[in-house]
Amino acid sequence: MSRLAPRFALQLCGATPTGTRMGRCTDLNDLLFFTAVVEQAGFFPLLGRVLNLPKSSVSRHVARLEARLGVRLLERSTRKLRVTEVGKEYYSRCRAILADLDLADRDVSEHRSKPAGIIRVSCPTGIAQYGLAYIVPALWRATALSVSRFSPPTG
Repeated sequence: MSRLAPRFALQLCGATPTGTRMGRCTDLNDLLFFTAVVEQAGFFPLLGRVLNLPKSSVSRHVARLEARLGVRLLERSTRKLRVTEVGKEYYSRCRAILADLDLADRDVSEHRSKPAGIIRVSCPTGIAQYGLAYIVPALWRATALSVSRFSPPTG
């Protein structure tokens, strides 16, 4: 998945400690598009092609974010785009938020990719004593599994 591809279909809405909504919702796609615009030096047509969206859609996301915040993050002209001081500060915070989100995604992916659960082996005592004595420690080393309980075969 492209790092610039919109991946969030949710909004973060502020709430007071009592749980009532404050009415200010942040679409995480707006943050993603804003950071992408800053990183691509404001070249909206290129971003539109990369994201497979019209450049007006990318621009609309950034404009919606500015409207919600009530400040100009980008100074636009027909020839160039400049990030305002407030925009630079906001960009650095957005980068930190998106980096934390990427880290959280990676942590969950790593957790999902590690084997987990109970392994039950049913075999004759001779194989358990001689074969599993070599296989199980190698499995633990290879997968970094933790052992909570090992029950040798009975009878």
